[in-house]
Amino acid sequence: MNRASGAGPFGENPLGAVLADRQKRAAAAQILGQAYVSAFALMAANREPIEQIADTLVERKEMHGDEVVDLLNSVGLKRPELALMDDRTWPEI
Repeated sequence: MNRASGAGPFGENPLGAVLADRQKRAAAAQILGQAYVSAFALMAANREPIEQIADTLVERKEMHGDEVVDLLNSVGLKRPELALMDDRTWPEI
């Protein structure tokens, strides 16, 4: 860990500069929390298509570009409806 630098936005550790600021740290935590809940809801709503994607990736071992896009389009992922007041929306930690 580099403690000698100023940790400015263009320094060696720009993440440290963000996390050192209390307001920026709170904003980063909020964004990460929203992303976590969104990803959890997406996975809960698409369990079978995600298993198909995983099986294909294990089988093929490597995919690039349009192959990945075609795979994602072929499994029929659906956008989940987020009901923030519903307890099932929130992951158990």
